[in-house]
Amino acid sequence: MKRIHGQTKRIRAVSFALLTGMCLPFCACASRAVSGVHTEAASAAIEALDYDKAVEEAETAVVTGEDARGAYRLMGIAYLRSARYTEAADAFRTALSRSDGIPTGMDYDMNLYLAECHRRLGAYEEAVRVYDHMLTLRPSDAETLYERGEAKLKLNLLTEATADFDEAVRLQNRDMDLRIRIYRAYEEAGYAEAGRAVLQDALNSFGGAMSYYEKGKTAYYLGNNAEAQSELEKALTASRGEERAQVVLMLGLTGERQGDYGYAINVYSSFLESEGAQAEVLNRRGICYMELRDYSAAIADFEAGLALQDAEAHRVLLRNEITAYEHLGDFAMAREKMAAYMARYPDDEEAARENAFLSTR
Repeated sequence: MKRIHGQTKRIRAVSFALLTGMCLPFCACASRAVSGVHTEAASAAIEALDYDKAVEEAETAVVTGEDARGAYRLMGIAYLRSARYTEAADAFRTALSRSDGIPTGMDYDMNLYLAECHRRLGAYEEAVRVYDHMLTLRPSDAETLYERGEAKLKLNLLTEATADFDEAVRLQNRDMDLRIRIYRAYEEAGYAEAGRAVLQDALNSFGGAMSYYEKGKTAYYLGNNAEAQSELEKALTASRGEERAQVVLMLGLTGERQGDYGYAINVYSSFLESEGAQAEVLNRRGICYMELRDYSAAIADFEAGLALQDAEAHRVLLRNEITAYEHLGDFAMAREKMAAYMARYPDDEEAARENAFLSTR
């Protein structure tokens, strides 16, 4: 699961962690849609981030007799991506109701989507019921156990959540990303010490076998920033490919945590110069520029990120671009960008409140 953490509260910049709770690969899922002219068009529209068109094509697929189950699934993905969670849940339930009764991998991931809809709507009890059903089919699925544990924490069911987290760790003992997500779930719920124990257990159990990157991430979340920076700088020297971007993002966060935005910008810039544009790195560098009140540079980064048409990053970059225009004092442009945002994500209540504020400026 790719999650980029950290938020700049003073300027209300949005981080990926706030808007990208999903662990499911949307694009891959969309591309697995059943064949048919309109289902294929719906899938292509999702890839192009045109969610209204995707819904329209999926609805047409149903009417014209293409595979309705696959069409409703694509409709659900389009609604979920555009933050229309009630409509998304309805579409996934309709798709699931058209199953032939023999559970498949498609049924399982649609249930994951449905549970995510419930969580986004704050219906955690409904989410837990979905996870309960899923775990009767796959009792040893560590990801589902983690997601159910996180939902249980929202319901203040600490003992039950801990049991799910412990079982997920038992099944994936060496997965540091899983442990860090558990730490963050505990921390958000007010049980930071329980989260620290999960990370400390990893250090005690196999700390000597960790990579520099794993050591750096663990140190960062344990609050040992200097150690994190040291280990991540070593990791950066040795990293290649996709992992390199993740190392850079974590290393930049060590600078941001200390308020050393110049260091973070240098880390992000070096990566972008050597590896090319990457939406998440551009987003973080833009946030750093906003902290330094260089709003024009921030806007340039957010716009460069948006141009990449990265589905996971798009919503976050749009919100941060709007914030940058606000701080620049260009309220006309901020309103224009917000109108485009609300057209794509009409059910975002926080954005709606911000839109009301902008209408007065």
